[in-house]
Formats: sequence, C-alpha cells, structure tokens
Amino acid sequence: TADPAAAGYVCPVGYYCLSGTQTGTQTPCPAGKFSNVTGAISSAVCASCSAGAYCGSVGLSAPTGPCYGGYICTTGLSVPQPSTGLCGAGYYCPNGSYVATPCSPGSYCPSTGLSAPTDLCAAGYYCTLRASNATPTDGTTGNRCPRGSYCPSGSVAPTPCPIG
Repeated sequence: TADPAAAGYVCPVGYYCLSGTQTGTQTPCPAGKFSNVTGAISSAVCASCSAGAYCGSVGLSAPTGPCYGGYICTTGLSVPQPSTGLCGAGYYCPNGSYVATPCSPGSYCPSTGLSAPTDLCAAGYYCTLRASNATPTDGTTGNRCPRGSYCPSGSVAPTPCPIG
C-alpha cells in the first residue's frame, strides 16, 4: 500500500508511519518512550524515556516530566513513582533522580522514599555519610562523640575540646 509521504501526510512527532499506514497518528510511540522526529517511518525513532524522567502516555514528543522525589527512575519508565525505584534508608532522591544520593554528612535519612535528608544528627553524635538515624553508633555512618570532644547537632566529626 501507500508510502505515508506519497499519501500526502507526514507523521507528527511522537508517532511513526509504517508502510500502509492510513493516518499520521495511527501508530504512536508507546508509553515509556518518545520521539521528537517528524516523518518517522519506523519504531526505531521512539527513544526510551530519559533516566530521571517518565513518559506517561503514548505519542509523546518529549518526556512527561521528572520522576517524583523519593524515587530512582531508570530509562524507559512510564510512571513517576516506579515500584522498584523506592529510595533506600540512608539515602535521598530529589525530583528527577536516576541514582540515590547518600545522606549528607551531619544529617540522617531514616526511612525509604525520602526526597531530602530528614534533619540534622543529634547533639552528642556525629554523622559521616549515609546515616539512617540521628544517633548512629556503627562507626561507619557515624558514632557517639568520644570523650574529650564535643559534637553539636549536625556534626560531621568530633571537635576536640579546648585545653584547660
């Protein structure tokens, strides 16, 4: 049957026209993909949605938007809150994340699905990186402030007490 261009129409962005296509909007790129190419003749132009973004419907010319905070979004997603992409404790994931960010030194991230650190670590403790509670004692993500030092709220390391 007819070549789409010879039939007098060109497939719009978000769609592609195989040989025999009857209308320019007959075959959309599927959810999770998009195309910004006009006149496409194969599904190869439908690109997977970018990491950190989602493509929530068919026939898109660009990603729908960034994935929601608290989630990690790999390529080709059609939802902003993927069930397999929940950000883990000790990490946070702002809007549009494609990798989890370790909880910042001096702060803690106690639960899954956070878009930002929860708060500062407690006075008397220090938090180095990826702390999942305000009072870490594992020696890896933080610890109690040792004797001869002080640690105000939000400490990233013990501060030696002044002599005297």
